[in-house]
Amino acid sequence: PLSVNTAVRGNAESLTVDKIDIKAGPVAAAGAIKVDLAGKRRKIDLNLKTSEVLLNLFFPPSPPPPSTRQTRSRPASGGARRAGSRDRSGIPAQRWSTAPIALPIPTDIDADAQIEMAALTMSDISLKTPKVKAMLRNGRLAVESFTASLFGGVVSGKAVVQPSGRNGATLASELSVDKVDSRLAVKTLTGHDRVQGPLSFKANIATEGNSEARFVSGLNGNASLSGQAQILLTKSERNQLGAVSVGANLLAGLLGGKVDGLQRLAPLSQLMASLYQAFGRNRAQLSGDISITRGVLRTDNLKLSGQGNIATTRATVDLPRWNLNSTTELVDDPRQKPLVTFSAAGPIDAPSKTRVGGRLLSQGPTIGEETANNPLRQVLPGLLGGSTSGSSNTEGQNKVNPGKLLEGIFKQFQR
Repeated sequence: PLSVNTAVRGNAESLTVDKIDIKAGPVAAAGAIKVDLAGKRRKIDLNLKTSEVLLNLFFPPSPPPPSTRQTRSRPASGGARRAGSRDRSGIPAQRWSTAPIALPIPTDIDADAQIEMAALTMSDISLKTPKVKAMLRNGRLAVESFTASLFGGVVSGKAVVQPSGRNGATLASELSVDKVDSRLAVKTLTGHDRVQGPLSFKANIATEGNSEARFVSGLNGNASLSGQAQILLTKSERNQLGAVSVGANLLAGLLGGKVDGLQRLAPLSQLMASLYQAFGRNRAQLSGDISITRGVLRTDNLKLSGQGNIATTRATVDLPRWNLNSTTELVDDPRQKPLVTFSAAGPIDAPSKTRVGGRLLSQGPTIGEETANNPLRQVLPGLLGGSTSGSSNTEGQNKVNPGKLLEGIFKQFQR
């Protein structure tokens, strides 16, 4: 249902529409519009306040995912693109659309607008009390200020959009996110409940183009990340970790007094204890700088520091080609080589090439294989993955490579 009530007054040179009372379904809006018709260019002044705006009501539902049924396909012919093909810039054709984007910014109108909303909501993500102040002059749209609350923090920014080249546009923006609740944000966006702590983010980004692919490949700028992060464990995981890290005597008891088994388990226990001590018991300090050049993000100082342990990530994220290459080093003693290193490469959302190394894997008998039924396999099942129940597999099938086990640990921490 739609209802509109207004008061209109004016003449040949000006028009005022005030006492606006609009109700469109669950959305209500009130305010005033003033139009100046006297000069060569029309001038509009908009002042509007709305209730919560549910964007899902104004967008068509997402199409169902394509069928995963495997069918025998014929080779592509003619002008059809095969999966994995690339355009002339080397951008994966299936990742970013090259369809032209039309920006409907009028060039014959000057306008000023102030808009306040109770909330702007899309699915589970809601910007609380967003306020926008914008200005349009000669086809140049400037968002002079934008503020809102998001995930318990404050989002603010400004941006400029203006025509450029043939049917293209340039965008320059500044964005600041202050003290967002990382636990709420990560749980809402990914469904995982593994981290908590306030996070802040600042970015200056510019781009130019006339399609999704061009805008992505034209990204340039810089960003910084700061805050605190604490890895969350379940009660069961904390209890099981405590059972492994209380000391060698208890470990020996759990292993039935098998000293050689204790020696094999100790380095892995050292890793889990170090991770929990540094990033699980207390909040660790998070910091890092990111540079962006032609859609490629790079960082060499993304650090998580806590209790004398420092995890440093060096990464390159190629958005146009949807590719990731990163290495993380965990240092517990600056006088020695990293305790453990973890490298990942491949598609951003599913790196297929991973590798684990570092001092930990070179300590004594852990280079060999370790039976799967040791107590570590019962520790942190949510992080290590796999079943904690017994198995009737043969001895050869029960062998576990420590490097692969560490790799699984780090993959779980990435979730």
